[in-house]
Amino acid sequence: MASRILLAALCLPIVAQSQVQPHTPSRAQKEWALGAGAMVAQIDGDRWDLLSGVDNIAEVAAARRQGLLGSWEIRSSQDLLQDIQKLVEDDRDKARIGWNNTRLISLARWGYAAG
Repeated sequence: MASRILLAALCLPIVAQSQVQPHTPSRAQKEWALGAGAMVAQIDGDRWDLLSGVDNIAEVAAARRQGLLGSWEIRSSQDLLQDIQKLVEDDRDKARIGWNNTRLISLARWGYAAG
């Protein structure tokens, strides 16, 4: 459970801060999120070295918002944070925890790219 709390502590500031003001994540936050989300980035064909997965966020913001809506029914930053929290709390077994950690990192990255 402690590792899941740490995971949330590292990911949620990236998304939560973007609601209040433009936020530049710390180097440590960025590197951790990039590494931890690399598997889903590879599956999606995204770049591994950018939180947004692409060079120009403006080019993909609408597509990321549509993807969050279509796949997750996420319509707002609040919806995004609620879904991330649900993934953090879902600790039925170790395999699910591992998969959910990757998913919540990807949600945070997609939310970042969506603005």
